[in-house]
Amino acid sequence: MKPFFFLIFVFFFISSIHAFQLDNIKASDLQLSDIGIIQPIAAKEVQKSNKKSSNAQISLLMQIRCFSAINETKADDSFARIDVIVKKVFANNYSVRSIVDSDYKWSDIRKAANDNYHLSGNGINLTMSKWNEDYVISGNIYDEQQHKYINVMLNKRFNDGRFSYNINDFRLNLAIDSHNISGYFNTYDYSKKTVAAIVSFILVLHDQKFKAMPGVVTRCYAHQTTNTEEPAGK
Repeated sequence: MKPFFFLIFVFFFISSIHAFQLDNIKASDLQLSDIGIIQPIAAKEVQKSNKKSSNAQISLLMQIRCFSAINETKADDSFARIDVIVKKVFANNYSVRSIVDSDYKWSDIRKAANDNYHLSGNGINLTMSKWNEDYVISGNIYDEQQHKYINVMLNKRFNDGRFSYNINDFRLNLAIDSHNISGYFNTYDYSKKTVAAIVSFILVLHDQKFKAMPGVVTRCYAHQTTNTEEPAGK
């Protein structure tokens, strides 16, 4: 009988030790991974990872073309997947069709007094205001489920009559002439939708300055030396 009572004593002694240790363990000290449970990723961490994935620098090279028979001016980059077409409806009104990543959107540009322009539609509310020879593009864009305010300067590069501008921003850098729009942009601050809206303003200025050569599709005019434009290389 003595061995039997001895085993019972040992059993209760060990149990009391483990109970004492568990009483001193707090819930905060336990890790889910320690007991075989995978801890879910917090929603904020998922959002941060998504923002990081959308923070990319994209090169842009858009060719400007005129469709004189239908009063359209177009600029597109198949690699960046941005396509913008502006169509003159009346003397001071344009319809805009933008195709971004195969997503078609429509908006309108209206010319106001003092060479100011207003773009509205598709969650866009932007104004392009003339300041000396430059333009300021500012306003709000609803994109990626949030409102973003932009304010960029479209600077005149030369004062010799050529259609030539640039945008020099930390995350948006574009060089514009009568044939091309080239540069780069960072999608964290300037989404493709935002860039397409800026390009639509540029195309309207292009249409206001130049007349397309006879024919359905042309590369438009390279520069203007007098009041009468002449084709490039003539």
